[in-house]
Amino acid sequence: MIVLAAAGPVASGQSPDPHPQSASDRRIEALEAQLLHAPDPDHADTVALRLAEARMQALSPTTRLMIRRAQRELTDNHAGDALSDASEAIALEPERAILWRERASIQGALGNSDEAVSDLGGALSRDPADVESWAGLSAVAEKTGRYGQAVEAWQRVMQLSPMTRDGAARLRLLKRKAAGDPT
Repeated sequence: MIVLAAAGPVASGQSPDPHPQSASDRRIEALEAQLLHAPDPDHADTVALRLAEARMQALSPTTRLMIRRAQRELTDNHAGDALSDASEAIALEPERAILWRERASIQGALGNSDEAVSDLGGALSRDPADVESWAGLSAVAEKTGRYGQAVEAWQRVMQLSPMTRDGAARLRLLKRKAAGDPT
């Protein structure tokens, strides 16, 4: 009887959540909500930093080590090794958007814009509220002259983080570029 009482929803005929959220995932969602409601750019910056830390802390220690090594390798101009380590990190925890975003940044550094966009799509399919991935997508689109797409991605940044520092100014700039103004 005690086991049945502890089972709760299963005992009453409901099936358990096949993907229960971890405490880390709940913290990330709470921080994303705080970012949405940040009262000013300073608060948004603080929340964004805490969100980045929470996303990194949600990774296993092995995956964190691999992604930090990839970042260091990229800094040391060993982009091929960095790309390999980022890919291995994704293989370990493919559901973590931050890993796809990290590999996208490496792809971008290598000049592989299409691959960067693909990886950012992978990140956003896993976490549609990842402001950094939307910002990265906007940056890649701008760099490759796809200004309409850059505007659309930046509009998502502003929807998710209305107080992003200089966000409105960036949106105006992208809209001018999309309209053909060389700025």
